[in-house]
This record gives sequence, C-alpha cells and structure tokens, in this order.
Amino acid sequence: MIDIWQANSYGKYNHENDFSKNKIDEFFYGYKRITSDKNGNYSFTTIFPGSYKISKDIVRPPHIHLLIKTKNNKSLTTQLYFKNHPYNKNDFILNTSKYKSLLEVSLTWSKKSLRTGIFNIVI
Repeated sequence: MIDIWQANSYGKYNHENDFSKNKIDEFFYGYKRITSDKNGNYSFTTIFPGSYKISKDIVRPPHIHLLIKTKNNKSLTTQLYFKNHPYNKNDFILNTSKYKSLLEVSLTWSKKSLRTGIFNIVI
C-alpha cells in the first residue's frame, strides 16, 4: 500500500494546517492511496507540485510524499524530489540524506506531452 500526498501546483496543501496564502486549487485533492501489483509495481499520475515557503528565507522544492507499507507491517516514509530542481541544493531535508541521489527522479517527456519518471522503492 502506498499513500501519496503533495502540494498543488501553487504550493498549497489541501489541509487545514496549511496556513500559507498560496492559491487553492479546488480541482486538486492532493492525497491518494494506491496498491502495488503482486510484483510490487505501481504507477500514478499527478500534477507537478509547487514549491512553498516555510519561513521568510526557506523555500521547499517541489516534492511528493510517500508512505509505503508492506504486508509484513514494514513501512517507509520518504519524499520524492525532481532531479536538478534549483531549490534541491538548499533543502534541509533532502540534504540530510546520505543517499540524496536515490530520492531524486529524472523526468522525461512522453509522446502524450506528459513528463514521466521512474522511482524505484526497495524496503
């Protein structure tokens, strides 16, 4: 099972504790629970999340939160970042990871004019 949540394209979460003045998108919910197939494969389609300020001087880069739970009750909570985004270099969460490159996904343009990426998760 994979819980996915993220900010909308304006950098606003659909959550009562998001006190930012960023624009609300009434057509974007921001939360989804999916399950993998029997081989552990999964996919989801979403918008590109916006960045947002958490203080006067700190801006979080676009990212997607993932909470993965296995049938054996193991879990992993992480964030998925987008490779080469300029805000990544100063993100205090991303830069505390020894395996920073494993948390960044590269996006490519598909035939349908969508950006796609592959993010492998191993628990």
